[in-house]
Amino acid sequence: MKRYIKGPYIDWGEDLNLYVPDDKHGRDPLASALFTDDAIKTAEIALSETIKRMTPYWINSAPLVTGYVTDQGDAHFFYLDEDLKKKIVLLDFIDLGSPLSLRYIPYCKEWLKRYHGADVEIIGVINSRYSYIKQTEHIAIECKKLGLTFPIVIDHDFAIWRAFETRFRPRKILLNHEQKIVADFIGSCCHKEIEDEIQNALRIISPGLPQPRSLDLLNPKDDEQAYSFGLSPEVTFGLQKPTPLGNKESLSENTAENIIFQKIEIAKMVPNKPYLHGPWSPSENSIYVSSHAYNKNLFSGDASVAIKFMGGSVYALIGAKNYLTTDAASQSRLQVLLNGKPIKDVYKGADIKVEEGKKSFIYVHEPRLFEIAKNLPTTDTNTIDILFPSMYVDNIDMFSFSFGT
Repeated sequence: MKRYIKGPYIDWGEDLNLYVPDDKHGRDPLASALFTDDAIKTAEIALSETIKRMTPYWINSAPLVTGYVTDQGDAHFFYLDEDLKKKIVLLDFIDLGSPLSLRYIPYCKEWLKRYHGADVEIIGVINSRYSYIKQTEHIAIECKKLGLTFPIVIDHDFAIWRAFETRFRPRKILLNHEQKIVADFIGSCCHKEIEDEIQNALRIISPGLPQPRSLDLLNPKDDEQAYSFGLSPEVTFGLQKPTPLGNKESLSENTAENIIFQKIEIAKMVPNKPYLHGPWSPSENSIYVSSHAYNKNLFSGDASVAIKFMGGSVYALIGAKNYLTTDAASQSRLQVLLNGKPIKDVYKGADIKVEEGKKSFIYVHEPRLFEIAKNLPTTDTNTIDILFPSMYVDNIDMFSFSFGT
């Protein structure tokens, strides 16, 4: 097996590979239950029940692969579809909240066009540390927006993730026609290496098959050298694994109700540290503006979150808490500032709306990744500031900032 590690990647750590039994059932409630109960099953019955239970977690196809965790914590991966065993399979671990992960999608689409007829299958494995990713309907909508037509499995219990001892984003694994791993790709900028390994695997089963020249970069910014200038790391919020704040105050489950974060001037901000202003409270993987200070008349006006960063583009993962029970027309409008001013057209991200003269806004409903700014000089330090009006207290979740070339 060849392992390629290139470009930036996010290290999730090892915690998601640990097996933590469900308190109620004493085992992984989905994956382990697919294969074990009080009665011994034949292989045919076990396979049939597995496919039936997995069907709601697949998009664009019937169930093709699965993973499961034993009561001892051992993770396994295997094929559910017999035809797939004769094919070359590229597993793409996708995080819909990570721009590094999403940068590969145009290449996957092209590889599917080029090699699907030669028995190459791409399977997307979607999971995330954010709970909203478990919402199947929401994921299906996002996949449709991204134009994903290849099979997608929602690995919300991390069974497939654990089977490959994954801890990095982005990651792709190539399996040959004998279900053996022949290449493992970690990070960005592995586009040529991935296609070369696909072609190598095809030559073994079809030696005379004509091979096209590898794809050129679909975006010049996908080159490994484009990341060498010092891109700011991802910034996360919440209680689980937050990025340390730049404020002198800190957030914890016990002290949140007593904190009102003070405004920090841009000139005094330290790069790569998030700064809060107003009464913020944490949840597991996000923060939100709490109503307690407003109700007690201890704070008024807009709260905000800001960060000084390096990168050519900046993204924010934000969502409304009540998105499952409200209409999309009830979106929340948040003002966005770049270096303390409205975002100029040349730097305006795809999700920025210009209103009220030249003010820049984003409209938030379902949790998703917003492109805030792009085309920024990659050698400059810039500051993004998102304002949260008091009318949205207790409702808007701020999950993360991430940056690209």
